[in-house]
Amino acid sequence: MLRLGLVGLASLLSGCAAPPPPVDAEEQAAAAGVAAAWLRHFDAARRKDAVAACDLYTETAVYAVLGQPEVRGRTALRAMEAAGMASTTLGEVRHETHALRAHGDQARELGGVRGEVAVAGGAPTEVQFEYVAHWRREADGSWRVAHLAGAFPGTAEAPSAADDCDLRPQFEALGLQPRHQGARPTCSIFTTTAVFEFAYARVCGARVRLSPEYCNWAANAATGRTDDGDFFHCALRGFAEFGICREELWPYGAVFAADAAPSRAALLDAGRRSAEAARLRVRWIRPIGQGAGLSDTQYADLLATLRRGWPVAAGSAHSRVLVGYRADARAPGGGVFLTLDSALGKFDEVTAVYVREQLNDAFVVEAAE
Repeated sequence: MLRLGLVGLASLLSGCAAPPPPVDAEEQAAAAGVAAAWLRHFDAARRKDAVAACDLYTETAVYAVLGQPEVRGRTALRAMEAAGMASTTLGEVRHETHALRAHGDQARELGGVRGEVAVAGGAPTEVQFEYVAHWRREADGSWRVAHLAGAFPGTAEAPSAADDCDLRPQFEALGLQPRHQGARPTCSIFTTTAVFEFAYARVCGARVRLSPEYCNWAANAATGRTDDGDFFHCALRGFAEFGICREELWPYGAVFAADAAPSRAALLDAGRRSAEAARLRVRWIRPIGQGAGLSDTQYADLLATLRRGWPVAAGSAHSRVLVGYRADARAPGGGVFLTLDSALGKFDEVTAVYVREQLNDAFVVEAAE
């Protein structure tokens, strides 16, 4: 029902001129409050202040945008806003109320936002957002969004052959051929290790195989867990606290040993490598906790990251490294992503639809600015 309603909304907005502004005094006051709320939101977004930006919403707000997972509550909205701010920069932007009706502390608005957004340091592009919002005037007198349903009509373009890229030759030239995780549930550990190997080789000139076993131990040691395999954010916390050593100092085992610990040589090697880590940075394209599926901005960021020559750690029911993209009109979503898959121990492919709709989180390790 929501999808049909938003498609209808986009058609209505593209085919009709904006109605006159409200003439009722109550509606004029509500329109002024709504406009002020958007201006505060835009100012906070430019400052990359997710907390202030989320003052636009009530505590229990619902945010539903066509093609994206529904977001409920200010805490989840704050995470969404922070993720967007991490990969985009807001330029000049303007808000317009197409129609508004108010009664007491409630208002319904048909509105739009248009402005410039730059993704991952790229050139600014024009973005249009159309929405229907239910506003509520709260105890402090501020108007806030209680429910918003919107869409980005005409802004999402399918990737083309210009987006094609392939990092597999670089992996092979650096001696970073795919490795097999065996029967253990360590795909996220292998994926994390692989993107760090590539970044160390490219940025620091260190062509070395790193230890998934050490990475697995560090994730547990940093988080107090004792299981085999882990989430990206746990593995990254382990790297931040304990670094990572060479594979030869702690080879990967066919069977998980919960009580195993690194040798002194492994810890010393990890410590030395941590000094080189200052030349790298971890950047989330999509942090965990937002549900499955990438927004248009996150999808564009992911493609741009691959084009700049950085593999992307992609988490879902099974984690993989994305190492390229190829446009293919016959494939679902118009293309395929090239992958390094530790469950298969080889390079493979997944569809663009899978990447767009099924990823839970994604990050890149790249050169620090």
